[in-house]
Amino acid sequence: MNKKIFISLLLVLAALIGYLLYLWLSDKVGAGQEISWGAENRRKIVLVSPGGIYAPITDNFKAGLAQRGWQENGNAVFLDLTYAGRGESWSNTLAGLAAQKPDLIFAVTAPAVLAVQDLLPELPVIFAAVGDPVAAGLIKDYSHSSARAAGCADWTDNLAAKRLEIAHEAFPSLRRVVVIWDAADKNSRVVASRLSGVAAALDLEFFSVPAAGQTEYLLAAAGLSAADYDLVFLLPDELTILHWPQLAQKAQEAGLPVIGYVSGQAEKYASLTYGAAAADLGRQCAPLAEKILLGEPISESPSTIPEKLYLTINLLAVKSANLTVSPAVRLRADKIFE
Repeated sequence: MNKKIFISLLLVLAALIGYLLYLWLSDKVGAGQEISWGAENRRKIVLVSPGGIYAPITDNFKAGLAQRGWQENGNAVFLDLTYAGRGESWSNTLAGLAAQKPDLIFAVTAPAVLAVQDLLPELPVIFAAVGDPVAAGLIKDYSHSSARAAGCADWTDNLAAKRLEIAHEAFPSLRRVVVIWDAADKNSRVVASRLSGVAAALDLEFFSVPAAGQTEYLLAAAGLSAADYDLVFLLPDELTILHWPQLAQKAQEAGLPVIGYVSGQAEKYASLTYGAAAADLGRQCAPLAEKILLGEPISESPSTIPEKLYLTINLLAVKSANLTVSPAVRLRADKIFE
């Protein structure tokens, strides 16, 4: 046989063997992934979050579980899902998720929790960053969770009045407060109504602007003007959770301070926030999740409230609105961004 032909045949044979080896390894890796996700000694945990300022919640939740021995890709497997609102893609995602039979879902914010429960009612859910889980129908009370959910409230709804009082103390010259909120959120309607009474007691003008959908919300944000308002107040409904950066940026462009409900908002556009820290909520939820993973019925797991509340001030945002923070409020601040 010609030497060149022989060498060519060897090269072809080597390439064929390499290709077959590649297919065999690919099949093994794929099978291994399926086995690891469904193995008896691994727990499947789905993380559902809007991301952004809420990312520290899921990060610290995973860290808290790791400290308790639940190691990622060891005895636990995590699947991260970003909640960007309900829709066909969200329904399809959860429909596919149901077939995987996860052991636990960790959902961040009330809209994400409710969206999960509507489509996957049979799965246990640990929630975080829910303003009022009792009003939202997630639990009966804090000592008696439901058969479907338990978790860590952040008290944003209950603290709304306190945030407005602090904002008034911090910026006493500001009189006109505007809240743009999701008209589909019944709880925001209640909180906005409650804030109207608080504003009246503080001798403030209160403007409640319900928005029916994303387009109306962003149009209302684009229409913010210092000629009409003095201060923008945020409520944690679905439209605000998903679009608050656009709203806050428009407010900043109009020279209006923004009052937020979670400390992470003060790292960007908000002038002042009062509420729980995202990282704390994540760590606080880890022990609850561990109980469920070890077989305790979720109905026997009490829900919790924030262990600490933080007053955070962003002096750059305050300065951009041509304001100063009253000395009394500044002295009480837990964290100041300069």
